[in-house]
Amino acid sequence: TECRTAFSHLNHVQILLVREIHKLSSETQASRRSIQQALIAYAFITVPSIRSTQLKLNLHLVTAQLAFQKGCLAQGGACFRESFRLIEGLEPLDESCTWFRDYTTSLLSTLLAIPD
Repeated sequence: TECRTAFSHLNHVQILLVREIHKLSSETQASRRSIQQALIAYAFITVPSIRSTQLKLNLHLVTAQLAFQKGCLAQGGACFRESFRLIEGLEPLDESCTWFRDYTTSLLSTLLAIPD
């Protein structure tokens, strides 16, 4: 626990890094597939270390959306599988949880937009 308190702001840094990776990915041409795959992989392996399940879900969704936009279908699918795993582990939510309703709307919209 001493180590955790010494790095108490690490969670914020990780969130910022993933968001910057998303920004960089969106600005990089889809034709640079190896770079896109590396950026998405970095986001995918960094998100699980974030403490908030809500943030994990949102970051996985954005990562998946970018992956599909850039033609990295396997990476996008991996992000969705991880999201579904996280959803299965959620405690029951009450009706005041509007973030989850908004999240599932975005998730389902993304799933419907992906071709077979």
